[in-house]
Amino acid sequence: EAAAHILAQCAGLPLAIRIAGARLAARPAWTLRSLADRLAGARRLDELAIEDAAVRATFRVSYDALCSSLTVDDRAAARAFRLLGLWGGADLSLEAAAALLDCSVDEADYALETLVDAHLLENPVMGRYRLHDLLRAYARECAEAETPAAERESAGQRLVSWYLYAVAAATDWFNRERTSLDYASVGAAPPAALPVLADRAAAIEWARQERSNFRVVTELAAAGPHPLAACMLGGELFHVFTQTAFWAELRACDTIGLEAARQLGDPVSLAKMLTGLSTADRVCGDLEGSLAKAREGLGFAEQGDNPHTHFTSMIHYASSLHCVERYEEAITAYERAFAERRGPVREGPLAAAMNNLGFAYHKLRRYQEAIERYRPALELSRASRTLYVEAAILDGIGQAHLGAGDAEEAVSWLRQAIALRVKLGDQGGTGSSLDHLGDAHRLAGRLDEARDSWTRAVTALEAVRHPGADAVRAKLA
Repeated sequence: EAAAHILAQCAGLPLAIRIAGARLAARPAWTLRSLADRLAGARRLDELAIEDAAVRATFRVSYDALCSSLTVDDRAAARAFRLLGLWGGADLSLEAAAALLDCSVDEADYALETLVDAHLLENPVMGRYRLHDLLRAYARECAEAETPAAERESAGQRLVSWYLYAVAAATDWFNRERTSLDYASVGAAPPAALPVLADRAAAIEWARQERSNFRVVTELAAAGPHPLAACMLGGELFHVFTQTAFWAELRACDTIGLEAARQLGDPVSLAKMLTGLSTADRVCGDLEGSLAKAREGLGFAEQGDNPHTHFTSMIHYASSLHCVERYEEAITAYERAFAERRGPVREGPLAAAMNNLGFAYHKLRRYQEAIERYRPALELSRASRTLYVEAAILDGIGQAHLGAGDAEEAVSWLRQAIALRVKLGDQGGTGSSLDHLGDAHRLAGRLDEARDSWTRAVTALEAVRHPGADAVRAKLA
């Protein structure tokens, strides 16, 4: 394990690995772990130097050649290298790099390709670029020594702004009915170029490419002059994360956003971040922790002045109650949310809330009353074209018919839910509906069809590391 860590810290560079080996050979008292720990520190480039060989020196040759070049383009590439060192993410898209560098996409493309030719940057995927860890460390050294602090801060804020607008563009494909945010309030101006997302599938693919970067940019936002941007990112990404099953990312980003909201004393942002963290707890099985965060979030929402956040916090608290099987209390809380809402509620969120109320009746085995709540919720979801909510309602109606003992009616509704969830690319939801379809087939005595549905359910759930996969495997066994 320690050896693998050393190789990773050396970024696979032969020179770095040779120097690491030479240092170990000259120091019999050192263990692999001791060198791994030293390389994990802030002075990694200093550690990778011995006699007349040094990793930093090899980088400096290429970098100095760009800095001393007589061409403007080469010097622009050197500046790009320095600013790229400020970004701690796994990689960066061409459009994001243009924002970081404050230039056009064509100018960014030329600068980045110049760095690739100089072996100071990697281009592993078309349109995306990355610095390995050692190059990033060197680039950051150069930036801190040669780039004024104000310019470094501006570059970071341009990148945060780019992600705010890019995430919003992606989130449009996940929830068009959400409340728009005022990015100008955190100093964010629309960037020159955003990712081209032609449909929901493209938005999902973009989110997968950026998955490891979301936490990093949220940290960058929280550390900047406008920490509210971290809360905005967390709030927008909630819709992406919950529909792509990026639960670890939801927890990480909303934890950062929560700390920023506490520092700002912003009750609306606190409510939003706590709702996100409550959702992550619920999916991971910590139902009491989820309820506690939902209760705390509702308290902040009641202090705030945002009607939408107040309503969604009330609904989330009610759903947290029924997750801990306090169904009568949940129904009361849902009804209170409908009665005490502070303004009009859009059709999509209202449909989701009515769906949750139906599910509470369902859990009390009051199946007909559940269906009576599901039906108007389905109409609202279709009117607002909130397909993700529609799929959940179709699944709920199917489960209610299953609970009432009507296997054939359950199969009909569940197949509609599965078809829609497959169309949406919602693997977790697809797996859940396939699980319920298996239950319906078992009720009808069709064991082969039940086995097939459960097998497909396990495959879908495992693909997103959904904890519900174990329960389905138990049914198969």
